[in-house]
Amino acid sequence: LSGYQEFDYVKEGLRMGADNYLIKPVDKVELIETLEKIIKELNSEAEQLQTQSVLFDYLLQGWTHDDIDYIELRKMIKRYGYRLTDRPYTALIIAYPMEAEEALIEFIADQKQGMYYKQNDDQSYTVIFDGSKEELKAFIKDYQQFSQSLLGDFLIGVGETVNEIVEVASSYEHALHALQIRNFYQIKGLELTKQIETGMIPQLSFTKFNQALYIRDFDTIREEVDMMLEKLRKHGALPEYSRQMIFLIFMDLYRQFENLDESFYQVNFEKIATAQSFEGLESVIEETLLEIKHVKKERSYSQNTQHM
Repeated sequence: LSGYQEFDYVKEGLRMGADNYLIKPVDKVELIETLEKIIKELNSEAEQLQTQSVLFDYLLQGWTHDDIDYIELRKMIKRYGYRLTDRPYTALIIAYPMEAEEALIEFIADQKQGMYYKQNDDQSYTVIFDGSKEELKAFIKDYQQFSQSLLGDFLIGVGETVNEIVEVASSYEHALHALQIRNFYQIKGLELTKQIETGMIPQLSFTKFNQALYIRDFDTIREEVDMMLEKLRKHGALPEYSRQMIFLIFMDLYRQFENLDESFYQVNFEKIATAQSFEGLESVIEETLLEIKHVKKERSYSQNTQHM
């Protein structure tokens, strides 16, 4: 809006990006039409940005799921200002509380890591970290301080560092697995042993446990159960493997003690099948041990059998 009609003012205003040049006293109809035109253009720009953001997310998701042509990936990602070369990449999956989403996005941006997208579960972000192992360590250190500053310790799955873009999907699978292990065992800190990172399968021996069950030696039963549970937790065994082992322990206890009826079996079988954490599995064994605690301590056998 201006009271000057000279063409130089009009020219300068348009050069600076003005959409129109209105002379005072302003024509209200022309003013409204101009504002409506500007609003329409702004909305169109916002829609284009939103569309570009969705397409970028889709592109990255195809990359991490190995569902994309890598020649096309190199071409398309250039449009977003990135140049892909065979250099170190690491997939990260960060689970976060909803109220911390804006702060998390700001942190990732501050770290100059622009290749990230929101997972379909709306509770985690995948970051394709572009940098060396040393740079990754610095990122994780900063991330730990960031999460603690928000009075939380967000779960994070760190994939293996790879050197080719075609291997990023493998890094993503590793990160997903690491996050599942962390979530199942409720591991909050960022330091993990190699065993927990890879989800190794510990070798459990049921020999002494079954011997103690046979003669109802409760002290040894408790000792052997505690040892097996500790092995599973320490090694960060795969969740399904831990579930199977807990079921075997439960079944051995159930078969040996007559006071555990069918309804007890059904309830605890359901608990084992649906447990979302190792703590939930442990609680089933604890409840079972409490249930058999008051059973007659020893069975009556012949001297030879009892001796054996």
